[in-house]
Amino acid sequence: MSYSLKIVKPDGVSSLTSTSYSTDKEEVFIHGLVEGYNQITVSFLDEEFTSVGVDADIIINDGSWVFPDPDSSEGIDLNQGANSFLISATDGSNTTSLTLIVISSLD
Repeated sequence: MSYSLKIVKPDGVSSLTSTSYSTDKEEVFIHGLVEGYNQITVSFLDEEFTSVGVDADIIINDGSWVFPDPDSSEGIDLNQGANSFLISATDGSNTTSLTLIVISSLD
């Protein structure tokens, strides 16, 4: 089985490695692709969000994932400047992680 974790930036470009992008939005949804892993965790501002459980914050569906769940919440609020997200994926024995930096240029 092959394993991959990707971040899909707003311009549609996907990345297998840590990446960054800039936005002028106050809140964002983070999108990605996953293969082989069945659990995703996002760490942001000392909080951890997961795709596991009834109250999952991350939705995995047919190889794609989104954080936070667009059906139950608004996007994640950004701070002015750099916002660092640590995104991890695991299947219980294999684990990988990427860092996403979202740079907010709000006025």
